[in-house]
Amino acid sequence: MRFLLAALVLLPALCAQTCAPAARLQPVDSVSGTIDVTSCELSDGSSYAEYSLTLSTRGQIQLEGASNDFPLTLILRDESGHKIDSGTSIRRPLERGRYSVRVDAGASGQTGAFTLKSNFTLEPGTLCRDFPSIGLNQALTGNLSSGGCLLPDGSPFDGYTVTTYGPGTLQIALQADGFDAYLILRSADGHLLASGDAGGAGNTAQISYALLGNQMYTIAASSGDGGTGGYHLTLSFASASGDPCQPVKSLNPGDQDQGTVTSKGCLYTDPASGQQVPFNWYSIQVAAAGLADLRLSSQAFDPVLWLIDPSGNVIAADAETGGKGLSVIRQQLVAGTYTVLAFSTQTTGGAYSLQYSLFPGPPASCPVLQIQPGTAVTGKLDVTSTCRTATGIADVYRFTTSSAGTLSIAMTSGDFYPYLELWDEKDNRVVADAGAYYGAGSSIQADLPAGTYAIVAGTIGGQGGYNLGYQLTGHALAACGAPATLQPPGYIGLLGGAASCPGPNGQPVDWYQFTTDADATIAAVMTSQNLDSFLALQDSQGNLLRWDDNSYGQQDAMLVQFLPAGTYRISARAAENSGGGLYELDLRVASGPRPAGCGPLRSVAPGDSVTAQLSYTSCQYPDDTFADLYQLTLAASTTLQIDMTSTDFDAYLQILDAKGNILFEDDNGGGTSNARISRTLDAGTYFVVAKPYADYASQGNYALTVTQK
Repeated sequence: MRFLLAALVLLPALCAQTCAPAARLQPVDSVSGTIDVTSCELSDGSSYAEYSLTLSTRGQIQLEGASNDFPLTLILRDESGHKIDSGTSIRRPLERGRYSVRVDAGASGQTGAFTLKSNFTLEPGTLCRDFPSIGLNQALTGNLSSGGCLLPDGSPFDGYTVTTYGPGTLQIALQADGFDAYLILRSADGHLLASGDAGGAGNTAQISYALLGNQMYTIAASSGDGGTGGYHLTLSFASASGDPCQPVKSLNPGDQDQGTVTSKGCLYTDPASGQQVPFNWYSIQVAAAGLADLRLSSQAFDPVLWLIDPSGNVIAADAETGGKGLSVIRQQLVAGTYTVLAFSTQTTGGAYSLQYSLFPGPPASCPVLQIQPGTAVTGKLDVTSTCRTATGIADVYRFTTSSAGTLSIAMTSGDFYPYLELWDEKDNRVVADAGAYYGAGSSIQADLPAGTYAIVAGTIGGQGGYNLGYQLTGHALAACGAPATLQPPGYIGLLGGAASCPGPNGQPVDWYQFTTDADATIAAVMTSQNLDSFLALQDSQGNLLRWDDNSYGQQDAMLVQFLPAGTYRISARAAENSGGGLYELDLRVASGPRPAGCGPLRSVAPGDSVTAQLSYTSCQYPDDTFADLYQLTLAASTTLQIDMTSTDFDAYLQILDAKGNILFEDDNGGGTSNARISRTLDAGTYFVVAKPYADYASQGNYALTVTQK
């Protein structure tokens, strides 16, 4: 069931009531809302509203909240639920990724109206990628901004991803307010499928295209004249008549369907293993807010259940927490049409039963349990009655420590895979332990200041009884000494050693300092076989500039950043619960002005030959390689041969049009590991991408030649 685990990683970090974000916040946006008796509550009793925010590249975010009715606090969290910042106003750099913004009323009983505004300016020289999802049948409003994502020709755009379950025809319409609407539909690997131009300010651009099943596509809502402003984007999808992968039916509350999953119907490709598993899909109707109860049972296969919101996000997933042959999802939902996927983890499939119930009403608060240090408690996780967090069913225990010290938490069960999280007083994740295995346990040890915390005792598979306890060993937290001097090429360290001090998640952190005598681009890489690496970069005043978890592989971190001359600090720690361990921290410094990044290095023309070097100062390309871009402008139709040769890496060439769509690409067309593209190109502007076939570590010298045939 590895593909289910991949889905769980994508789930939003929910509170104890499993309230998913009710709305999307655009990077440049203004929304209003109300907190009332129907709102979700944190474990401290305060009500809140939550918005999802996706940034497709890094840059500066600004959030402003206001209310005349209650003392509003904004809480900005990453996709794992860690708090990044809070306040009535937030202004800070953010990495590319998925976030949530909570509008918290502060205390129990506080209600009223509020406004929330966002603004975002991207880092120069970066490319946008990993766009937010949009539903196959959805309408939304947005706002094109000159500070947001840009196509190679400088046109602003907002990107979205749409995923199909079965094949069909997608109708897309973009209505612009005051600019020339321009639409692009691309395959997941960046190739142009269709485009539409309104041909005049304020008009509507449209695309109609037949999509394949089990595929992801990218939609770019852009401007044909470079203008900015508001827009309306509408999608409508019709399944292909006669294809075996069709929606089974639309379910209303109280419905139950007896069905069969077969390998001749819908197939899902697990991105981790490449294995194809069969599934059926349904739509479910939610007329008013309530608790949805979905149960997928089968005696023929191990069932897996996904619940997908109207925007195409997986908001809940379950793999037999109800016991062998039974997957159960209980999720608070707002009104709308949702999608349910019923998977068989056996390729042969078989018969099943799917039942849908809805219990209308506001979300019920989960009981907050009490626990005392040194006293073990026993509990039982039950799929039908226990509250749920993003990782599944769980009990929540709230407690307050009177002094700083070491928290040691342990959970054991002979019935399921235990999973522990530690929350702060506002239900933000402090640290989690994902090292549980069947028949053993999960444990957390963290050095933290005095405060109010909550233990989340959960399961990532199965249900049943458990034992839970915690100890607090009071002591003053170790002070962080002066940062060690970090000189290129790097350093081998030991987290948890004499030089370590407690980090923000209670885990040991090592601090380093380095100085650049001139403006420079730096690359910092942290690798370890013992822990999940996490790097953070600060200026000399302690202001956070950048951070990273897994950019250099599954558990290794990498930061690439242009810095003015000065002194900076780097912290190296584990992303989650860890007793420490050996790691290597490498630092590279390339002095010079800000590099072009993902802008063109220079223009090339027929007859030109370029010798250059790919390094971390090059563009961080969407396929996780470093790349150099060159602009090619042709006044007339021309037949060209473009060669890229290198003895340092496997060369790879791409030709993009002015909108960034991949037109042609080649790996070994020039012999051995050299690339060659021979094509006739019409008059116009193009971009040549010189890059390695794969891997951030593939860097070195290369030659690029452009020859007219």
